[in-house]
Amino acid sequence: MITTLCLWQCLTSTLESEDEGLEHKRGCLTSATEVYFSCNKPSYRSSTHQFSFQCCKGDLCNGKDFPRLPPLSADLGGAPMGNSAMTSDLTFSHYLPILGVVGLLTLIFLVVVGYIMVTLHRRMAPSGKYLLPYHSKGADTSCGSYLEHSVSSGSGTGVPLLNRKTLGQKIELKECIGKGRFGSVYRGLMQGDEVSVKIFNSEDEMSFKRETEVYSIVLIRHDNVLCFLGSDILFERANVELWLVTAFHPLGSLHDFLTSCADVVEQGLDPDHAMDLVRSAVAGITHLHTEICGTSGKPAIAHRDIKSKNIILKTPRHCLIADFGLAVIRHDKNKEVSEADLKSSRVGTRRYMAPEVLALTMNKYKFQTYRQADIYSLGLVLWEIARCARNPTTGGNYTPSTLLILH
Repeated sequence: MITTLCLWQCLTSTLESEDEGLEHKRGCLTSATEVYFSCNKPSYRSSTHQFSFQCCKGDLCNGKDFPRLPPLSADLGGAPMGNSAMTSDLTFSHYLPILGVVGLLTLIFLVVVGYIMVTLHRRMAPSGKYLLPYHSKGADTSCGSYLEHSVSSGSGTGVPLLNRKTLGQKIELKECIGKGRFGSVYRGLMQGDEVSVKIFNSEDEMSFKRETEVYSIVLIRHDNVLCFLGSDILFERANVELWLVTAFHPLGSLHDFLTSCADVVEQGLDPDHAMDLVRSAVAGITHLHTEICGTSGKPAIAHRDIKSKNIILKTPRHCLIADFGLAVIRHDKNKEVSEADLKSSRVGTRRYMAPEVLALTMNKYKFQTYRQADIYSLGLVLWEIARCARNPTTGGNYTPSTLLILH
């Protein structure tokens, strides 16, 4: 039937299928949707059927001949007929907004996941689970054989020595070798190597966090700082154990060496031997106090508990600074000391405290005052070393002034 008047567009169509055969139709499209889908894709064919639309506007415009179709058996591969380029462009433009929305949602999802991962990583940092900082070959000798399997070619990066998820499972505790204010120290075995395991009391969690925080600073590693291997939190029955794992040195602390070593007690220290101890102790404290700028820099650190018991001997002439549970880290030049450290300005061992620390007259807001207090405590340690140095001319002991003048 030929239509005399159409509100939208008229059309003629030809449809051929294997089941129905050839079919012709004339008519009008009465909605914008029908016009879009019929006139924007006028032809289509597949292996089983094909059709073609011819749209037109005006009275009786659909009275023309029906569109012709090629044989159905031709190898057409389902490709659109006629205006294929126009059809492809229309199809792409139709899906372009959808693709844009999907891409935007994917980007938002990745940003959210990245933010969550960074947040979880920062929250894990104070929980006590730390790994050995990256190590480059030749940069540090204080860790000795512990780092033989954890070095790189010298680029400054490497692989962590310990897996924090299995740290506690790899260590077998042996005898207790010391007890202190914050807990006990044990000798342990890890993969055949001796290690030192400091187990903090559960009420001293803040000291445990601070010590692991200091040890985990990348550039804290130094030839005169005790080698840090890792830390972990273990849940044994109803108890919580805070483990700090470091290198084991059988000579113990400088205090033990000066007071218990038979040769030192009976004969005293050779002046050169005493100066080696002084130099290595001073080098360790200097490294702590020094700020290193750079991408992976090191903030200045004040120890706040320097004493001979907190200095470990790697060899009879080599000191290592240890025990950073009371340390102060200078992170921000504008705010040099954190609020938590301001609450406890008088900390340490009374015998080694500077007078201004004991009297609470130091400026606790300035980091430099903590450095100065460290130097006072270090001076008392140097005095201990000097008192054990012998005089080769008289057979007696050096006084501190004599030792310093001769060298």
